Amino acid sequence: SYIMSVIIQSLSCPVEKIRVICYQLLVKIASLYYAYLDTYIEQLLALSLGSITTDTEPIALQAIEFWATICEEEVLLVQEEYEAHTFNIPFNQKSHQFIRYALEKLIPVLTEALTKQLENPDPDDWNVAMAAGACLGTIASLVEDEIVKHVIPFVETHIQNPNWRYREAALLAFGSILEGPEESIGLFVSQAVPLLLQYSLNDSVAAVKDTAAWTLGRTAQFHHLSIPSLEIFVQGILRGLSDVPRVASQCCFAIHNLGESYVETPESLAPFFETLMHALLNTTQRPDADKANLLQTSYEAINILISSADPKLQPHIHDIAKILIQRLKQAELIPIVSSDDKENQSELQSLLCGSLHVVAQKLGREIRPHGDEMMRLFLKLFSSKNYNSVHEEAFMAVGAMIDALQEDFEIYMGEFVPYLHAGLTNWQDEQVCAACVGVVGDLSRSLVTKLIPYCDLIVTALLEDLQQNGLNRVVKPAIIACFADIALALGPHFERYLTLTMDLLNQAAITSSSVILSEDEDFDTIDYINQLRDSIFEAYTGIFQGLQQHCKNLLLPHVAGIINFVMSVYRDPSKTDEVTRAACLLYTSDAADDLLC
Repeated sequence: SYIMSVIIQSLSCPVEKIRVICYQLLVKIASLYYAYLDTYIEQLLALSLGSITTDTEPIALQAIEFWATICEEEVLLVQEEYEAHTFNIPFNQKSHQFIRYALEKLIPVLTEALTKQLENPDPDDWNVAMAAGACLGTIASLVEDEIVKHVIPFVETHIQNPNWRYREAALLAFGSILEGPEESIGLFVSQAVPLLLQYSLNDSVAAVKDTAAWTLGRTAQFHHLSIPSLEIFVQGILRGLSDVPRVASQCCFAIHNLGESYVETPESLAPFFETLMHALLNTTQRPDADKANLLQTSYEAINILISSADPKLQPHIHDIAKILIQRLKQAELIPIVSSDDKENQSELQSLLCGSLHVVAQKLGREIRPHGDEMMRLFLKLFSSKNYNSVHEEAFMAVGAMIDALQEDFEIYMGEFVPYLHAGLTNWQDEQVCAACVGVVGDLSRSLVTKLIPYCDLIVTALLEDLQQNGLNRVVKPAIIACFADIALALGPHFERYLTLTMDLLNQAAITSSSVILSEDEDFDTIDYINQLRDSIFEAYTGIFQGLQQHCKNLLLPHVAGIINFVMSVYRDPSKTDEVTRAACLLYTSDAADDLLC
């Protein structure tokens, strides 16, 4: 009580730095001690609204952050209450519903704060208008339809205001509340789309066009069924792709969201597929595509259109594959004069590998006509001194090729395995190593016993990874789980690796069991230990199923350790449902029945 009194009194201090620190403390208190704020919330509401309205930007930002944090805590309480109800667990925490209490006074102040935007803001700078929009979005996700009646009047009043700041604020307000409300906002969306298209295409101020295009993207994401005419919507977005990079990037965002929204009904978007794809491919080659993240957003839109495409469009996907392969070839030839040139080349190669990854997933075995050329390009990337991000994307693309070609991928193994081994032992870059671990799983499932000639090298690298202190620990659960895939693929041939593998698994089991987790434990530690336990159970299950009755006697010495591991996890209250299910799968598997029961 005394601490809160001092903080509240200090919010009126004439020294700006002290007021900033006080609000920062309130943000922390809202996060850690939400349950105890009931006594102070009315006073804090009055003070914070005054700070947002009249104080300097640093103070206003922290005051908005205070309410954003309150809202996040209440969203979390709703989620936790739902989960407790689902699993029939008592839930004793209480939401004070501070946001609903403050709604009528808070929303007008936040919408007015939206007008404090800069004309040409730095995308990396966080300002009052952006903070207010983000806070509105969080509130909308909490109170849902209740927010509509508080925000729509501001939108209707200012959507055609001659002052661009109010036009842009109205668009930002509308776009910010699209996630959450459902029943009461559909009609407003239908009415707003024509105006949004008009502003995104024709407004004289770039900031207004940018926000209008962003709002169209949010409309496609959350309310695509309320779009009155999909054809007119697509035509407007296509025109926006030729605008300045910041607007074009938002139009790519809109296309991306359309693709995701129509993934269950791809035939609805099929009539526009060829036109959209042609426009996006052209956008990636704009000379200013390096601005406003345009290159990345355009390739992301391409990827989602490919992955969600109607099956009847497969001939078009083959054509796109040829274009992407040709572009990856051309990317090798980009002249490198500076480090920026190298970075730009690597970014392009990463994006192209990502798109070819999606193409392989979409075409499945039909990727075969492109397989040789794609693998030649990927192998060339592995052999060159590229940024690790390129190798990561290339390995994941190869993983998609493996899934698509299944046992036919064996023809590439001789050339590919040395690069896979190099990636598995790249302990300095956990993302590359993790991508390679995923590839090993793909190979195991696809090649089955055809993987045997390469297993000595692969298994040795995986075992070294588990013992390597220099490798980020987050990769190790995936490595452990990978042994399940290998054992299932090799069957009785896994006996060659059984002793070393079981010794390491038992060591990992002892390590994870020796950590006594509490509710006060660091969340990352709890999450990691549970992932580790889950992967250990998965590995044991895969080994038991792979070996079945072939090596029963070799497994017997390890049974006592496995049972002790199961019991220690059972006694741990912080175990997740995933870990419990993994333990149950081990015990109920036919292969483990005789050994463990």
